[in-house]
Amino acid sequence: MKILMILSVLCTTLTLIHAVCFIIKNELEIITDGLVVPQKCLDPYDKSEHALGTSWNSSLCVRCKCNGATVSCCTRYSSSISTPPGCEATLDEQLCEYKIHRINDPEDPCEV
Repeated sequence: MKILMILSVLCTTLTLIHAVCFIIKNELEIITDGLVVPQKCLDPYDKSEHALGTSWNSSLCVRCKCNGATVSCCTRYSSSISTPPGCEATLDEQLCEYKIHRINDPEDPCEV
């Protein structure tokens, strides 16, 4: 029984460490002498501006970095999560983590 519990915890931990990342090309400015890499990046979600070399937490629990020619972003939570039978996972957007609870009762946490 202990081995089953340990395997269950390990499987849950593995699903929590996977994140989704993506890269967006930043728009280059065209001038008569060639292309100029912009000194700012736009947040892909709310279109706010961020300085070159900075990182920020975007909406929907996404961490982004302005690299000049690109904006790279990764989710701050797992893209997949396993839940015990009779339970479901809900993303807490304030903490950027999943809360695992009974299907019909968000206040009743499940043992993982």
